[in-house]
Amino acid sequence: MDDLELFHKEAIQTGHRNNLSRLTRAFLLILGSFFLSSGDALPAENEKGSIVLHENIKVLPDETVEKDLVSFGGNILIEGKVRGDVFSLGGEIVTTGRVEGSVVSFGGTVRLQDEAFVQKDVIVLGGTLEAENDCRILGDTIAFPGNGRFSNLVGRTFPGKGQFYLSPFILGLKLFLLFFWLCISPLVILIFPQQVARGSLEMEKNFVRIGLIGIVAMIFTFLTLLFFILLSVILIGFPLLILLFAAASLIKIFGTVVVFHFIGKKLGGMFGKTRISEISAVFLGLAIMALLRFIPILNLPAWFLVNIFAFGIVLATKFGTGEPWFRKTQRAIQG
Repeated sequence: MDDLELFHKEAIQTGHRNNLSRLTRAFLLILGSFFLSSGDALPAENEKGSIVLHENIKVLPDETVEKDLVSFGGNILIEGKVRGDVFSLGGEIVTTGRVEGSVVSFGGTVRLQDEAFVQKDVIVLGGTLEAENDCRILGDTIAFPGNGRFSNLVGRTFPGKGQFYLSPFILGLKLFLLFFWLCISPLVILIFPQQVARGSLEMEKNFVRIGLIGIVAMIFTFLTLLFFILLSVILIGFPLLILLFAAASLIKIFGTVVVFHFIGKKLGGMFGKTRISEISAVFLGLAIMALLRFIPILNLPAWFLVNIFAFGIVLATKFGTGEPWFRKTQRAIQG
């Protein structure tokens, strides 16, 4: 009986680890789609992959795409063959053909009709998955349903804003910020691993307190910024603005990495993976926040909360050291 209970326990833990690895693979696949896809049009025999904005992609029955297909705000119809991955943000993926990679939809719909074949995984985050009985999926199927199409929701909530949001400039800016955090986050966690871990633990213990400190800190920073701008009328304001910008940047960078670590650890704990490495936790948290950056409704509030807790954790722990900002000095009393 003990062996049977041990077997069930190990099976449950293995299932948690598999779920976490699937989610991580989904996040990495989506991030990889942002960077690895290139090209502007879809030729009949495409050797380069295709990435388009607000346009539909159609692969005819006699066509073969050699690499990835990525669409932001458009629909993808596959009747032929795709040798790479297929990714759609806020659009619809319909296939009756063959996909030798994975099919990933964020905030949209995936329809796998009869005779559709997917060699790897099918991942739907915040959308719907419709699969006919005769379709074949050789990999895993991960689906977190949402409420309707993402693109329609954006259009109803922010009329006329969707095209601006997914414009090349905005998309390029978001990819640049994502690239910045991908570069700076591992440096911070490798140089200050103990401080980041200590700050993340402090967030778990005093979550509300850290948030309140962050709110006060951001209000104070904003008021200070306005004051320094007024002082810019005279020369003394410019160096003060530079100092404020430098201090705020250091706080934001370190505090944001701590928030990434906290999110990654929390997600790992939800799936029974309590011994996730420090750098893996940071990358997992970064992957989640990177996905939220591409959702108009959640982008601003999510990253605003990150900034609040970034400021709060730095001020509450003195950059994760746990030391007080000001030390009391006692003067010796001479008799």
